[in-house]
Amino acid sequence: MLISQNAIEYTYRSETSRGAECFAVHVVGASMEPAFFQGEQVVVDPRRVPAAGDDCVFAAEEQSGEWRASIKRLLRVAPDRWRVRQYNPAKDFDLLRSEWGKAFKIIEKKVPLTCR
Repeated sequence: MLISQNAIEYTYRSETSRGAECFAVHVVGASMEPAFFQGEQVVVDPRRVPAAGDDCVFAAEEQSGEWRASIKRLLRVAPDRWRVRQYNPAKDFDLLRSEWGKAFKIIEKKVPLTCR
């Protein structure tokens, strides 16, 4: 999925994220179902360091300046790669840190009333 640096909407902030420099991302696609569904929002706090077992938004900057993102479960951190898991279809694989330079820990999920 491509991400924009511009706000597309504002959302209620829970006690978990209030006062923090958090941002939300809309889930696009089905690769993480049943943990995350199309149309849900995930909130990340860029100050929190992700660890094995955390669900994360991984971000890669394109040469054009656009950003792409992918939501996966972080399994292991190595100096040159992230070992991740997706659920649909189920598979574990590596994301190179030279390409996917940022990992943001997901701290909450918001399910819209119109979702599912």
